[in-house]
Amino acid sequence: MGNPEGNSMTTTTTTTTTTTTSTSDTGPRGITKVHRYGLRGPIANRDLVWGQMRKAHDYRNQLIEIDCAHRQRLRGLDRAGDLESLFLAAVAAVRHESGCVESIRETRKEARARVETAEQTDALKAARAARKAAVLEWTRARRAAAKTDEAILQRDAMKDLAGDERKRARANCGVYWGTYQLAEDAAEAAARAPLWDGVEPSDPRFLPWTGEGQVSVQIIGGASVDQAESGAHTQIQIVAPHTIRDRREAGSRRSVERREVLRLRVGSTDERAPVWAEWPLLMHRPLPPDARIKRVTVQARKIGPRTKWSAHFVMEKVPRRIGRGSGAVGVDIGWRLRPDGGIRVAVANSASAGDVEMVLGANVVAGLTKAKSIRSIRDSHLEELRPKLAEWIAENGDEWLRERAEHVGLWRSPGRFAALVRDWCLHAMPDPVERERTLLKWRRQARKPLPKCPQGDRSRLLRCAEQWRYHDYHLWQWECNQRIGALRLRDDIFRCWARRLADRYDTLVLEDFDLRKVAMLPAPEDDVDNQTARTNRQLVAVSRLRTMLVQAFRSNSGSVIEVEAANTTKTCSVCSSVEHFDQAAMIRHTCVNGHEWDQDENAALNIRVAGEQRRATQPADTARGDEVAVTPETRRERVRRLRAEKMERRRRSQDGEV
Repeated sequence: MGNPEGNSMTTTTTTTTTTTTSTSDTGPRGITKVHRYGLRGPIANRDLVWGQMRKAHDYRNQLIEIDCAHRQRLRGLDRAGDLESLFLAAVAAVRHESGCVESIRETRKEARARVETAEQTDALKAARAARKAAVLEWTRARRAAAKTDEAILQRDAMKDLAGDERKRARANCGVYWGTYQLAEDAAEAAARAPLWDGVEPSDPRFLPWTGEGQVSVQIIGGASVDQAESGAHTQIQIVAPHTIRDRREAGSRRSVERREVLRLRVGSTDERAPVWAEWPLLMHRPLPPDARIKRVTVQARKIGPRTKWSAHFVMEKVPRRIGRGSGAVGVDIGWRLRPDGGIRVAVANSASAGDVEMVLGANVVAGLTKAKSIRSIRDSHLEELRPKLAEWIAENGDEWLRERAEHVGLWRSPGRFAALVRDWCLHAMPDPVERERTLLKWRRQARKPLPKCPQGDRSRLLRCAEQWRYHDYHLWQWECNQRIGALRLRDDIFRCWARRLADRYDTLVLEDFDLRKVAMLPAPEDDVDNQTARTNRQLVAVSRLRTMLVQAFRSNSGSVIEVEAANTTKTCSVCSSVEHFDQAAMIRHTCVNGHEWDQDENAALNIRVAGEQRRATQPADTARGDEVAVTPETRRERVRRLRAEKMERRRRSQDGEV
């Protein structure tokens, strides 16, 4: 990173999970995959579905409230007794560092350049070192205090109190058990966050209701595809298969679609009979017949002005080797602009095929950036409307309108302006017939280029505002559809490339690299950051490519090896000479011994060689050479062990041994 072309040098990322297709090892039982299908809106028990989603949202916020109270009690232990003085010293050090940073920012603001005095830079470095030392001293002291028997018993009591509150919240939430598990899993994941962010409390945030949600069922032991399609299962059913002809032309690939009805249990009657919700299901591919359904989740997401429904089937199947390839392939993941406008995202190197590039073409990059340009058009239209609308309302608006738009000059959300225009039309034209006729006339005129907003009377200004709202709604739909279509195309290109590698080779070699270090914003005293490179990193989403590579190889029963990332680009793959050069400015480099190479292709070759050496020396059943193959502790075993340890501590406390 750092070059003006927006390139980056041999950067890889850590593995993350995705919502469309995920793969994880599950021991001898097999691997788990998620199959996603499109749905239409619910056709049975629609109100019950939305009610369950809203109750699940409220239950999630209630769990967050319980967790915040629990974390507040735990933080009280971190400031008790002698720890209070260390905490106050750490707070003072943090505030002093913030003052030094603010001083540099004020200097740059006055000079309108990234300039500061040497005294300011030295003061900031000293303040940063003092802050690290003070926070580290307090952290070590509170961790040592937390290991005492008295502190452990206090934490156990606080944990029991929070557990009782969660049980009461679950009993009163009114959510079906398959759905409330999702809220509890999300709350449990948020609870793993640290108690402190430096010296500031770190609590999970409450979630606003945005019209999105999900309902789910978990099938204990799993269900076969035949059970679901026969309609015999009591949790999930796929029934009423029929064929519907699409509205497209007869020769289209999607001229005929297979539609079925997905029935999901969302509740029970007093007699414990199932209560079903139904959605039209688009089966663009059949479910794997040799897999078992472990969980089914129906999700509603807001994409622009519309709601997108989808079904996620969590399937478990026995792993088997699908591809016929062998050997290792080293992949160097990074992002680099090409002269044709495309972006090279990765380079793969193998002994049989040499170097293979993963390139997003210029058309794909243009599609990814198109949504941003549409958004800028929306912002420019709003910037033109806002001052004139605010001025007219302040001078000539009715009392209700001035109260309704009291701070309209400070609004930034197009949605707030659209709601204001709708209310204004309802108030100005109370007759629904006249209003509908007038709005239809204005909207027809809005199909032409958006007119300049006048300074005239109310009718002209209201007409301009309504035309803006109608035109902005169209641009909003265009922006959202453009964005999601471009992201799906990019992910499909990544997924196909990863599958081709997984079918051809049995070992994937990647760098052990933490992308969070690259994604961090520069410190105030650092040089100017390459914003173009940061933007391109977000466009290509290298973390998703890495995730799809890992998933493709593991689903093929392949192995994934991570090697040290240091000097993979700088080391010559021919003579092993470590070169020092400007990686941002020079794509091709010639080493001291006269060997010329592309730095990304050179890095991919070095990664593959290091992976082959690691694989030759490590045990056959481990993914890393320094790991020992052990059976991981299951969640149930961990819960039992922790419960037994807590009961033992309680017994010792009652017997006076503590």
